[in-house]
Amino acid sequence: MNRTAYCFLQIIAVSTGISSAQLSYDNLPMGSKEEPLVLRTYVPDIGIPSEVFENHSEGLSTKQYRVRERKETDEEVPPIAGIPACIAVNYGAHLSFVWDTVECRLLYAWKGGFFDMSNYWGSPEKGNRVGFGYLPELVGSVTYRATGSWEAPSDRANAQPIFVGLRRDGPKMVFLWKSGSSSFETEIKPAEQPGQLVMAVNQTKPKVETVTLLSLQKEGWEQKKGSQGDGPHYLSPIQQVEITQTAEDPASLPVGVERGKLLYTRYGCNACHTLDGAKSHGPTFSGLSGSIRDFAGTTISADANYLAESITEPNAKIVPGYLANYMPKLPLESKDIDSLVLFIQQQAQ
Repeated sequence: MNRTAYCFLQIIAVSTGISSAQLSYDNLPMGSKEEPLVLRTYVPDIGIPSEVFENHSEGLSTKQYRVRERKETDEEVPPIAGIPACIAVNYGAHLSFVWDTVECRLLYAWKGGFFDMSNYWGSPEKGNRVGFGYLPELVGSVTYRATGSWEAPSDRANAQPIFVGLRRDGPKMVFLWKSGSSSFETEIKPAEQPGQLVMAVNQTKPKVETVTLLSLQKEGWEQKKGSQGDGPHYLSPIQQVEITQTAEDPASLPVGVERGKLLYTRYGCNACHTLDGAKSHGPTFSGLSGSIRDFAGTTISADANYLAESITEPNAKIVPGYLANYMPKLPLESKDIDSLVLFIQQQAQ
C-alpha cells in the first residue's frame, strides 16, 4: 500500500529546557475538510448494539497483573469497554467518523469536534495517562450510529470481511476490503451539511482492475461503467500489466517475507503491532526477534519457536504490561505462520 496515503500522529517529547513531566502534544487534535486527520486507535463505545459486532471476538476478564511486583493477583479485571482496530477520521468541527476494520463498516459519525485524548495520551502537565479505562472521549454530538447486522452485498453473506487497506483521495477516504471471492471499496467523504457524509460501496473486479483503482492519481485515467456492482471501474490507457498488484492474495505467494507482509495487513496485525517501535495495544515487532523476554523471572529468547507460538497460541505467554484474551486465534495454515515469523524476524535487522 502507498504509505503516503496515511496521516500519522506522532507524540513528540521535547527534552531541551522542558521537564520530563511536560509534553508537547495536543490532546484535542483536529484536522480540516482539506486536510483530514486519520487516527488508528481504540474508540469509545457510544452504545452500539452488540449485533453490529458479529465478527469481533468477545473481551474476557483477566487476572490483575502488578508490574512492579511481577505477579498476578486473584483480582479479576474486566476488559476495557472500548472498540479496538478502528480508524477515526476528522474533518475539523464539520465531521468526524469511525470505521471498523473488523466489520468493514461505518460505526458512527458526529460533528462539533473529534476526540479528547487525555485519558489515552496523558495530560501534558502530568505526562501520564489514566491507569485503566484509557479511552478517548468523544467531543461533539453524534449524527449517525450503526445498528443491526449489515445486509451483505454480493457474496459477503457467511464470509468474514477482511480489511485490505486505506487510500486517501483528496478529502475522500477509500476503505478497501474483501469478503469471500469479492473485493469492495467503501468511499466516504463529508457532505455539505455538518455531521453528514456521503458513502458509496462499490464492488470491484479482482486482480488487475482492482489494482488500477489504487492508482487514480495518474493523469489520463478514464472512468467507465463497470459490469459488476453499481460503482464505476477505472481503466488505464497504459498497459495494466505494468502496475504492481498490491492487492494480491497471500496464498498466491510462496513462503517468505512478502507473504508475511501481506498477512500482517490482511489480518489487521498492524492495528496492535507497530513496525517502528511505537507503543500500541500489543508489543512492537521492531527488534522483537532475538530479544529476551522476562516472564515472572524466567527469561525466554524470542526465537522462531516463540514467535510461532505467540501467533498460534496468543495466551500462552503474555508479555508483562499487556492484556490476555485480547489477540484472537487466526485461521492460519503452516505456510502463513512461517511467513509471518520471517516477516517479524526481518523487523529485527
